[in-house]
Amino acid sequence: VLVVIGESASAARWSLLGYGGADTNAALRPWTSSLAALRVLANGNNTAKTVPLLLSGQPLQAQPAQGLITYLDQARQAGFRVASLSNQGGAGGAESFFHVAFRQRSQVFTQLPEEAWDGALTPLIDALLQPPPVSLAQQQQPLLLTLHTYGSHPQPAKRYPPESALWSDAYDNSIAYSSSLLAQWMARLE
Repeated sequence: VLVVIGESASAARWSLLGYGGADTNAALRPWTSSLAALRVLANGNNTAKTVPLLLSGQPLQAQPAQGLITYLDQARQAGFRVASLSNQGGAGGAESFFHVAFRQRSQVFTQLPEEAWDGALTPLIDALLQPPPVSLAQQQQPLLLTLHTYGSHPQPAKRYPPESALWSDAYDNSIAYSSSLLAQWMARLE
């Protein structure tokens, strides 16, 4: 199971949802028959508010750094190997709720260094998809992989490498870069 969390990858700029500007989701076209693209609204206006809700289903006001059941805990209880890879920096060097949750509740947790592109997650994904050098039972253990991407907002021009600048609009370029990575990651999972 793959969970991808992005920073404000606005559904309004997804060509798969009818955006009339650049074809921001061209890389995902091979999967359109099996890909459900939904307009999803989060219950927070930034990652610090939204991810705790996603992780636990609880409102931000009720979020201690520890002690709430998250989807990571539920996956481990169901027998999944849990891995979380994050390309989100800390808030002024302090660990946020989601970094604490990912680190404490995942068997594998990797935090990329500041200023890394989301493409730096790809070799880490490849390593996780290799069968672990353990017993056959452990090799057959399902994997829950959470990718916490740098995403598209704010400052979308800083969210993709220069070679991915296809159009004059930085937000469109950022969404297209994320779409190309999603397509690569989905192909790896297949």
